[in-house]
Amino acid sequence: MKLLKRQRHRAGGFTLLELVISLGLTSVMVGAAVMIQVAGTNALQSSNQQLEAEGKARRGLDRVAQELERAIIMDVWTNFTPLAPDSPELSYLNVGGLVDGVMVPGHATRIRLEPDPRDPNNGVDDDGDGLIDEGVVVLYRNLLEADEIRVVICSDVTEFFAGETGNGADDNGNGLTDEAGFHFEQDGDLITVRICVAGVSSEGTTVIRTAETSIRLRN
Repeated sequence: MKLLKRQRHRAGGFTLLELVISLGLTSVMVGAAVMIQVAGTNALQSSNQQLEAEGKARRGLDRVAQELERAIIMDVWTNFTPLAPDSPELSYLNVGGLVDGVMVPGHATRIRLEPDPRDPNNGVDDDGDGLIDEGVVVLYRNLLEADEIRVVICSDVTEFFAGETGNGADDNGNGLTDEAGFHFEQDGDLITVRICVAGVSSEGTTVIRTAETSIRLRN
């Protein structure tokens, strides 16, 4: 009778070994669930960062295209010589109006890539955002006049375009050498503009997105 009671008592509970195994399996399942959740969160954040960089590049390029629609071709010139340490710029006269059906020039305008004031071009991440020597695309209206206006139209622009480094060679095979993260190509009245924007994912990796457009200027 006592033996039967002991058997029933053991059948109704867990042994220490069973409890340890159960806790171990539960820990493994919880750990796996947490890892899946963290991986999903990181993937979502990385995707969002990519979309943000792509959207920033596209918005900056659209703004440049909008501005260039006001340019007069005879007054357009491009400068591919770095300006210590600024990158190429585009300067032009916008359309001031019509006189007897003919477009007349207005004020001078300049679009250029400049080092971000918070992160000087020194090979160091001065502003602690995970990017090194990023630049800003700046629009100058009424250039060199008393009422000159400076407007930043895109930030987090890379020092060099995607796949390019400052080594005197055409690393990315696009026909240009050491081109900046924001640059122009001019062929007559056709201006091609490219921009490269960077971001940092939640995992600390750099996200790069580029955009390109072409604008045919007024004659």
